Amino acid sequence: MEIIVIFGFYLLPIISIVFCYNLIAVIRKIHEDDGTYFNGFLMTASFIAIVVYFALLIASTQ
Repeated sequence: MEIIVIFGFYLLPIISIVFCYNLIAVIRKIHEDDGTYFNGFLMTASFIAIVVYFALLIASTQ
């Protein structure tokens, strides 16, 4: 379980930055009426990874 905590500690900030970048890109593309499929996919994958890491971190501390 320690490996999950270490990966979560180092990867969670990177995944969070990817999520925020894609959120801004989607908002800009919606404003300009461009395609948002790829950015939406990356944003969804980043959000799922963040939630999974938080769940694993909570589960590993109990």
